[in-house]
Amino acid sequence: MKPYLLDEIAQALNTCCQGGSAAAAPATFCGVSSDTRSLEPGNLFVALKGERFDGHRYLAQAVQLGAAAFVVSEPSAWEQLLPEQRRPCFVVPDTEVALDQIAGWYRGQLTAKVIGVTGSVGKTSTRDMVTAALGRQLKTCGTKANLNNHIGLAWTILSTAEDTQALVVEMGIDAPGTMARLSDMARPDLALITGIGFSHIAQFKTRDNIMLAKGQITHGMKNGRDLLLNADDSYLRRLALQKQEQFSVSYISTAAQPPASCRHRLMQARNIQADLNGVSFDAVYWQDGQAKLWQKNVTLPVAGLHHVQNALFALLTAKRLELDPRQSALGLMDFQVTGDRQRLIRVGGLMIINDSYNASPESVQAAINLLGEVGGPRRRVVAMASMNELGEYAWALHQEIGERLALGDVDELYLCGPFAEAVEQGARQVKPGAMHIHRFKDRDSLIIALLTALNEQDILLVKGSRSYQMEKVVEAVVSDRTEG
Repeated sequence: MKPYLLDEIAQALNTCCQGGSAAAAPATFCGVSSDTRSLEPGNLFVALKGERFDGHRYLAQAVQLGAAAFVVSEPSAWEQLLPEQRRPCFVVPDTEVALDQIAGWYRGQLTAKVIGVTGSVGKTSTRDMVTAALGRQLKTCGTKANLNNHIGLAWTILSTAEDTQALVVEMGIDAPGTMARLSDMARPDLALITGIGFSHIAQFKTRDNIMLAKGQITHGMKNGRDLLLNADDSYLRRLALQKQEQFSVSYISTAAQPPASCRHRLMQARNIQADLNGVSFDAVYWQDGQAKLWQKNVTLPVAGLHHVQNALFALLTAKRLELDPRQSALGLMDFQVTGDRQRLIRVGGLMIINDSYNASPESVQAAINLLGEVGGPRRRVVAMASMNELGEYAWALHQEIGERLALGDVDELYLCGPFAEAVEQGARQVKPGAMHIHRFKDRDSLIIALLTALNEQDILLVKGSRSYQMEKVVEAVVSDRTEG
């Protein structure tokens, strides 16, 4: 970030700057920090406060490291500094809200096209696909890891260089009302919604409420900006009816016959081919009801048919930005899976699908599909923990997952978590005696049994909500088979 006047922060926060002397403190700042471990000279230090930390305790250390000014909610912390340590200070009611305001101000300094990505499933992969598709033609950056809440979004914006041409931000919510806050900060030029599922339904109560909450990604957008939706999702087709007069709506579809109502602007995948090494398809663009080949033989470097949807969003984004089709398609080859999301691991003859990062009904179904796509003749083994935040739907949704596991021809099922019985019940309803199902009191008991049961030519899928840390199952299996 280049230097900016402190007066600009005063305007952004609607408050005045107090304290400090002209000799001790510059009238500008360069960059923003809330962590003295990464603070650089000239930074504006925002004293965030949480249950386990309080930035107000580190003001003196921030001075030593060269902080140019402070944003605080406890003026007494600033007053307790020695006079020569008192850098200019902005006193606000809530430093988290102030961080949003500062990020929103800096968003206004950027000329980059901002692409916001949300949805119940596939946000991170879609975000990374969009980044890859744009990256060979535009200077592109975006959300790192899973920093998709309001603090993560703020830091993503604030860490963006002024010469960035495309900024791709993931926007995740787990409670009503939070998406509008994210959208007001990011003010997307293009907004993508991947789908409406059951994630966080305990908080939202119904999928209609989830649809409305995700739809608030447009809250901070200007009229006429682009809204990209999944035409294969009936909830999003309904949402489009609410948004189409205010925004420019486009669609993606993997269906053989996309909905007729969505064919005015739609990116479709045809001739889809998949194997262990990746996926390929032809991208067809519909304009006013007419379909034309947009790019032939688009190739993805990862297995899984569900990635076609993510790639279509990336290509449609490139289309709306008027980028070259071939370079956009080639850019998708730069895509890499983030974290423990459907990562294929080979240990000797054993194949592992490490999808342990998190779990929702939609992502579990995608993982089951992938198991079927790449499993071949191998014995199919699944180690699965429960899915969280499903509220009153939890038992029925776990039961449904059990049914889908049985339909996916899983041979051996290892379960833990409070809804393991529901998964087993669903599986047994479909295939009463065909599956070997084992339930355990916890993950560690599951690991002990699994290690002795795996065969050399098995394929193992590991899945579960974040709190169960199912990546430890993968670590244990890999360690057990690589010792010595």
